[in-house]
Amino acid sequence: MVFNTSFLSSSSKTVIYSLTFYFGLGRSLALQICKRFGLSPIMPSTHLSKSKLLRLGLFLDNKLILNNKLKLFEAGFLKKLSNNKSYRGVRLVKGLPVRGQRTHSNGKTQKKVKRLF
Repeated sequence: MVFNTSFLSSSSKTVIYSLTFYFGLGRSLALQICKRFGLSPIMPSTHLSKSKLLRLGLFLDNKLILNNKLKLFEAGFLKKLSNNKSYRGVRLVKGLPVRGQRTHSNGKTQKKVKRLF
């Protein structure tokens, strides 16, 4: 399956900005991809040739986990944490801070939001 490059081919924005529309692809990774393919990051994405778009689409599809695949991967990881009853998983389910932050004086917003539902 070839990756959907509609963001790149239809947008008149720069290549680096158009690449960041994909979930999981930020500015630094977009810049690395531009360097790898020899693209100018400030070039409008409409100036990309069909062959470059195809090569870029194949690279994004085969080498990186983006968009829905990444969302499913993250959801599965969080589900695994909660099923294992690990400390992180329990804190995530309860809606409390996970990485050792204080809850006596901080984290009130998280606790309030969780209490409403």
